[in-house]
Amino acid sequence: MITFPTSLYAGGDSGGGGYTPPQTDLVSDWNPVAATLQNSSSGAIADGEVVSRWDDSKTGSSLYMDQGSNAAMPEWFESDSNRNNKPYIRFNRNASGSSSGVTWLQTSSQFAYDDSRMTFYLVIDYDSNTESYTDVFTNTIDSGWDEGFSIHSQSSGSIHGSVASWASNDVTIKSSFSSPRVIVYKFRTGTTPYSNRGGYTFGSSVTWNSDSSTTNMNQPRQNLGSNYSRALLGTGRNGSGNLPYYGMGFNLYRMLIYDENHTDAESEAIMADLKAEYNTL
Repeated sequence: MITFPTSLYAGGDSGGGGYTPPQTDLVSDWNPVAATLQNSSSGAIADGEVVSRWDDSKTGSSLYMDQGSNAAMPEWFESDSNRNNKPYIRFNRNASGSSSGVTWLQTSSQFAYDDSRMTFYLVIDYDSNTESYTDVFTNTIDSGWDEGFSIHSQSSGSIHGSVASWASNDVTIKSSFSSPRVIVYKFRTGTTPYSNRGGYTFGSSVTWNSDSSTTNMNQPRQNLGSNYSRALLGTGRNGSGNLPYYGMGFNLYRMLIYDENHTDAESEAIMADLKAEYNTL
């Protein structure tokens, strides 16, 4: 079980108001309010500036994502009128090819989200013409994915999840992604009963898909071993572990991460709250 100190920001929302998610088993609340972000000069961020550092709202500076190259820093916008005026980070606006124009962040302190039971919630607006076979969020390699987890595209406009062994344990979250949505990817490895499941908001309900393969699911740490221990947001690693490796265009409004495999009922309650908070499909 992953543990962190008490949140430095009351309610886990960094002082930004709005939705406070359930705190039990919550390890990260990536909420892009201004108080959690730094610009390219490591100062307070303003609308339209790029992001060099993003502090997790659950833990404050105990966990953050960063980017040292100005050219690879994603952009921050303080308000989207279509999403109830919520802020967001824009990734890969000009991405082209394996590394050109790719903007991405990497977790600090060798933190990999490598527990055997995880649930990820993303409020995301995903470009329909995005690159095939690349990552949104991952702790492993883009070519093969035979360990760790990946939330990724499988074909242009689709979104998938995999854990412990791709493609055996790949689950289609949504084959044709019509944004914006709240999506969930969750799994249980290491001990039975194994689980590998994804879903997305659709009107007043959640549409679910599962994968029944159990390749390497009996291994601890998602079969990750000691490799690639810093998670990536906005890109992946190639087969040799080098980065960046392609990037897809998306706006990220919120990402919640739990070190527990939530029940469907728990997931649906959180997703309904996020859907209302961010006015998604």
